[in-house]
Amino acid sequence: MDNEIHLFLGSACITKKSKSNYPIGERHAILFYLRQPKDSDYNTIEAKKIIRESGLNKIEFTKAGKLDFTKVNIKNKEHYDNAIRHGSTIILYTDPI
Repeated sequence: MDNEIHLFLGSACITKKSKSNYPIGERHAILFYLRQPKDSDYNTIEAKKIIRESGLNKIEFTKAGKLDFTKVNIKNKEHYDNAIRHGSTIILYTDPI
């Protein structure tokens, strides 16, 4: 496999551009899957750019890691596969923080 998935855990605020139904300015936890070339460094600039384009801002990452595709559990397989196909997946958690 020529690509790998980098995971970023953090939080971000809702903007007018967001397609969510959450109030503007509300902060939510996020989990972001980003497809990157194998053995590459974490690309926080690219991650934040894509997250901003989705309608979130004030992005803060608390953790980053690389996801081993052989250890992806069934619950997260859909998110992983989507990121491999489309380049990224954003999980926006329901409860504000």
